[in-house]
Amino acid sequence: MLMACSYGQTATCEQAFSSVPYERGFQFLYFLELQVGVELFEPFLRLWVETVSSPTRSGIHHSGAKLTSAPGTQQHKFKSVASDDFKAFFLAHFESKVAADKLAAIDWEAWFHQPGMPPVELLSKFDASLATNAAALAEKWKDHSYSPASNEIQGWSSPEIGTRER
Repeated sequence: MLMACSYGQTATCEQAFSSVPYERGFQFLYFLELQVGVELFEPFLRLWVETVSSPTRSGIHHSGAKLTSAPGTQQHKFKSVASDDFKAFFLAHFESKVAADKLAAIDWEAWFHQPGMPPVELLSKFDASLATNAAALAEKWKDHSYSPASNEIQGWSSPEIGTRER
């Protein structure tokens, strides 16, 4: 499944509701965050969602991103957008904030058009520390002679208790 679909392209129900585009989308956003840093990426996402185009003659938002919607309208909130619009907004926003090599390392073509899972291995970069205790306890449960005790999860945080295998 691709992140950017061509108009007129037909898809089966299985393709349309596959978890692959959601996983790719999540990993793509995570990859972008790694490229620019969380301290810059989170404000960027807020700006992306909340952008209200200003009535400028140039059609350029104060962030440097080219605007395509009518002045005074919310450009992205609660709307579908084209992948290229996101790319243009992202690059314009970070052009003067991030080293050029970080932006050049983003293979937009592969992320948008290469089928399957992401073109970059990111799973090793995820912090799985909260899942460690849950995974160890799950292994115990595989033994049918195991008798669980309520104190085994004493002191666990909500994410540890809520961890489950997919």
